[in-house]
Amino acid sequence: MTDRVQDPPVWIPLGIFCMVSAGILAVGVRHGLGIIGDSVVLYFGPAQALADGLGFVTPITGPATTSDYGPMLSNMPAYPLVLAVFLRLGLGLDVAAPLLVLALFPATLSLVGLSIWRITRSTWLPAVGVAALALSWGVIPLVYAFAMTEPLFLFFVAGAVYGLVRYFETPSAGGSC
Repeated sequence: MTDRVQDPPVWIPLGIFCMVSAGILAVGVRHGLGIIGDSVVLYFGPAQALADGLGFVTPITGPATTSDYGPMLSNMPAYPLVLAVFLRLGLGLDVAAPLLVLALFPATLSLVGLSIWRITRSTWLPAVGVAALALSWGVIPLVYAFAMTEPLFLFFVAGAVYGLVRYFETPSAGGSC
């Protein structure tokens, strides 16, 4: 009887691809994230206002004073909220925003890879899926190269998909576990 070579645990190839992807992104944003008008008005301004104790408000014009802010009505609050936590910890936005995306990119890829693994139980297919996402520079990684709310949203979506996959594995949902 021949012994079959055992596949490595899923976290080895998946972890390698996630860390390499994060390294590539780190090189891409080494001089800072891309900044667009939305970054300053919709995300950085409310984050600074939250850190200053002004609440969820958006800067209207001019220097930051309480009279220059209006209510934050239709903007995504999670990204400014997370940035405000970094600001309260003493980091500037120029450091906090890149750190956040450098943490969110491999975390999102890991959740996607783990979801693929839970569905297929393949050791290598999750790494291939993660590599395909990480190398699709015109789509996913480009979003992470700018200071926008999309990376946090994609992390939440990947977490929700992973949670659904886990849920459907349970016996109460008719799964196989």
